[in-house]
Amino acid sequence: MGRGWPLPLTPLDRRDSLPLLLVPDGFHPAYSLAEFPPYARFLRDLGALGEVILFERRGLGAPAPANAPIELADWADDACAALKARGAERAIVIGLAEGAMTAIAIAACHPGRTAALVLVNATPGPVLPALARCGLGPRYIDMLRYRPQRWPDETPGLEVVAPSLGRSKPFVGWMREAFLAVGGPDRLHPAFDLVFRADVRALVGRVRAPTLVVHRRQDAWFSPVHGTVLARAIPAARYLELPGRDHAPYLGDSRAIIEAIGWFLETAPIEGDEQASCEAARRLTPRQAELLTLVAAGLTDKEIAGRLQLSVRTVQKQLQLAYRRLGVTNRTAAVRAFARLRRPGGSLW
Repeated sequence: MGRGWPLPLTPLDRRDSLPLLLVPDGFHPAYSLAEFPPYARFLRDLGALGEVILFERRGLGAPAPANAPIELADWADDACAALKARGAERAIVIGLAEGAMTAIAIAACHPGRTAALVLVNATPGPVLPALARCGLGPRYIDMLRYRPQRWPDETPGLEVVAPSLGRSKPFVGWMREAFLAVGGPDRLHPAFDLVFRADVRALVGRVRAPTLVVHRRQDAWFSPVHGTVLARAIPAARYLELPGRDHAPYLGDSRAIIEAIGWFLETAPIEGDEQASCEAARRLTPRQAELLTLVAAGLTDKEIAGRLQLSVRTVQKQLQLAYRRLGVTNRTAAVRAFARLRRPGGSLW
């Protein structure tokens, strides 16, 4: 994981819950994300949906072999190595902005590892001819690619990436430190081309996981055209457009993005979820099953407490334990999971 990871995330010994494998935007090494308060807050909010796993990409936080080319497939392998190291078989893969291209490579190259795919403010290729004029990002990408000496002091395009922050000193300083941490202009070109100039058109048709594409309506870096083109290319992908101007998903109304991801994870037909829920339900106590039956009947915590002669606090504590064992995070999702278990052939008690 690298240094500087102070976030209080749920340990992965919660085997009944799928982790969230996050591919960040831009060229930031994973360890630097929590050093910027808005990103740290975004990661905390995302952690409410499940265990967040970050990984270092070779050439961006992890060493890369000298004089060896780097490909998206290499970063996909790095991601799978991170899952294996954490003892996770499968994950919800989340790609933010430019990180979405790596997320697509993970889903295409390692379908057995990808339970679902979420792409935020994404593109199938920033500088593809059909998309190069759809947003200001491609123009700045070319400027950065061919004049990297300007990065440490200027970092062109920040006011487009993050109009809510512009060129505020904390934001500029954080970007500058990340740029220097990954090697500066002399070492960044191979990784830069993967982050900002990749083309995943050959991969999107191979994605089989349930997919959500979220794009902000006024994103001036990559316009929503990038997102709609991507959503049309991925079989059965859902597309959701949200208000907002910031290309950086962790800025602006980031809670709306978190809520959209939560909605998707509750409603998407994620393969293997039912089996996982059944396995988890084997560890439900009779009391927890009884409580869930009353929740499914529409009773409030207070009404359940009165009927069973328990305290409201006890009811709430037992329900929270049941949610964890079902791999869900709220009452609605628990009712759905419990309803699946009570279908013919699904009951475990």
